[in-house]
Amino acid sequence: MGENVWRTADTWPLPGTQPTSLHLGGEGLSWTSPTHGDRRTITADPASPIVDPYRERSGAHDYRELSRRADVLSYQTEPLDHDVRVVGTIAARLTIQTDAPSVDVWVKLLDVAPDGTAWNVMSAGLDVQRSVAKPQTDPKAPRTVELSNMMTGNLFARGHRIRIVVMNSFMPNFGRNPQTGRSETVERTTRPASFSVLTGPGTPSTLTLPIIP
Repeated sequence: MGENVWRTADTWPLPGTQPTSLHLGGEGLSWTSPTHGDRRTITADPASPIVDPYRERSGAHDYRELSRRADVLSYQTEPLDHDVRVVGTIAARLTIQTDAPSVDVWVKLLDVAPDGTAWNVMSAGLDVQRSVAKPQTDPKAPRTVELSNMMTGNLFARGHRIRIVVMNSFMPNFGRNPQTGRSETVERTTRPASFSVLTGPGTPSTLTLPIIP
């Protein structure tokens, strides 16, 4: 995507792939680690979940409106000063904190054009309650989660921005999490939750891209 060409190889990852991390900090994505810590918090309410506006249509769509929602965290680079070709598996590693016994995390990767159009490149979700194998003594303590099941092939062109949005719901791609600690198949009630992404030294949050020079 982004340059409309096919690339083939006899090995995977593609020869020359360089896993490179972008660091979350403030509202930005940076190639360098932030020097100070930061926290951004949203309220996740299962009674008002985020619904995919293009749920009935596959393909490329403009998701710029997601970043304008109060219950979505958005992080993006400055306009790129060179083309960035990404081919392979993407990993989002987030330090999070929540006051709920169960919470979902959904990350969507977007290619933002100079006119503001935000094309969907890939997305994935994680059920933190069922994905963190070892329960924590303090469920409200910060924890690190990783979404590593994203894969794409895209050229982020010079002048474009790389953006990710972090959400706690994305129906119907993810079923609604009542955030009570009980399964949605048996729970009749829901509860809102405070959800934070932490960044900086000691609580790093990163997006690792497989870059082809």
